[in-house]
Amino acid sequence: SKYVCWRGFATRVNNLFHHYSNHTVRHAQSLTCRSTELVEALSLSKCFIPKAIILPAHSRRVNCLVDHSYICLHTIKFMTSVQQRYPIGPCEYPAAYTANLLTQYLLDIETFPMRLEYVVQHLDADQLQLRYREGGWTINQVIHHCGDSHMNAILRIKLALTDENPSINAYQEDRWAETADYDLPFNNTITMLFAIHRKLVKLLESLSEEQRNRTYFHTQYQRSFSINDVICLYAWHGNHHLAQIQVAITQPHN
Repeated sequence: SKYVCWRGFATRVNNLFHHYSNHTVRHAQSLTCRSTELVEALSLSKCFIPKAIILPAHSRRVNCLVDHSYICLHTIKFMTSVQQRYPIGPCEYPAAYTANLLTQYLLDIETFPMRLEYVVQHLDADQLQLRYREGGWTINQVIHHCGDSHMNAILRIKLALTDENPSINAYQEDRWAETADYDLPFNNTITMLFAIHRKLVKLLESLSEEQRNRTYFHTQYQRSFSINDVICLYAWHGNHHLAQIQVAITQPHN
């Protein structure tokens, strides 16, 4: 069932927890987990959680570092500057979009606002100014960027659905990060993300295979992207910035 409020979502997570209970006990102690769903079950079920941060490893590029699908806390200490910028690696588009892949992408998109809120909700003003790498954005800027980016995502998907391979333009992300609204408390953007992702999931789950193959043309990259590609991209995008925030918290660069 889809959540329309926290109570409904908690029920869904509780069901996931029971589904993965045996796996949870075995892998939580080693700080390695196989599924994004499992972290949500761990986080919200009030069960025992080891006192360490675990990072989603969305990209296959980091499989050599982890047993399954999560980067452990000790890995952060040995990150290069490139790894700090892309702690889960760059987005990789699969050769084929299977049902299992799409299910996982949609789950990542659906749960991102809650996972983000869980990580940042207790940060104080000083912690929100921590940076994940030298010259990178602060945690507060990363949160607000996610709101701007995912707002653009839903607009681009709707353009692809209603026009024939429409052209879309890049926006100056670094300049957007310096605008006055980024000074607002981050909860404004968290609230917006819950609404955006509710709309995104409702829209994406309604699409047929033919609709998911519709495209837009990105002028920056001079190529077309299908809606399947966009689903992959924004599943990765949320995990990517969440991982940056976790790096900033554990190994700040200020």
